[in-house]
Amino acid sequence: MTHLGVSGNFTGPDALRAMQGHILASGEIVGVYSVNPAVRKTLGLK
Repeated sequence: MTHLGVSGNFTGPDALRAMQGHILASGEIVGVYSVNPAVRKTLGLK
């Protein structure tokens, strides 16, 4: 799909609605970072 079919001023939700039915896959990446040694140990970070 090279065109969403929305024009003019549109919002993020408008774009997401236009994409529905055309998304083949999705994913998510979550990261955790802490400088505090106690928190790092609690989270199991190196």
